[in-house]
Amino acid sequence: MTPPSGRPLVRELLACASSRESVPPGDGRSGAAYERVTVDGTAYFVKRLSPSCDWVMRVTGDHVHRSYLAWQAGIMSRAPGCIDHTVVAMDLDGTSGDAVLTILMRDIGGFLVPPGDTVVPPGQHAGFVAHMAALAAAFWGWTDDIGYGSSRQAPSRPNSPQTRCRGRWRPPQPGGPS
Repeated sequence: MTPPSGRPLVRELLACASSRESVPPGDGRSGAAYERVTVDGTAYFVKRLSPSCDWVMRVTGDHVHRSYLAWQAGIMSRAPGCIDHTVVAMDLDGTSGDAVLTILMRDIGGFLVPPGDTVVPPGQHAGFVAHMAALAAAFWGWTDDIGYGSSRQAPSRPNSPQTRCRGRWRPPQPGGPS
């Protein structure tokens, strides 16, 4: 079965997997689950996330699965050619805070910055900055007509000075006391 978008369903592709391997998160700490799979000789990377287990989604107020909204709206395909989102398919199973988003991506692990705190070479860093600039330019003037930011909220930090002072807190001023 193929959804109306013409994109394959993740569960159909995973049903054809000849190998599956759970991947520990490495530097990732969000709570998402990761897996490497092979389907018809092609390597894929699978990410499963839900507000019920992913603290980053909860702290940013993402209860609408923003990456799924962007995928469904075709926003990822509008990225400039220097950006490869690697996404092949997405499935959203369930509703509200219990919904689980499964993202199937081409496995490009060999091209990523390795986990750890090794300094990124200056040329690679410059490339990242140039690609981020190209991405920003491609979406300059974009308006949210898909509800992407509808659940965006500031993280709740009950013990922060900002909350304790009930709005009286001010950020430090340059040259002033910190």
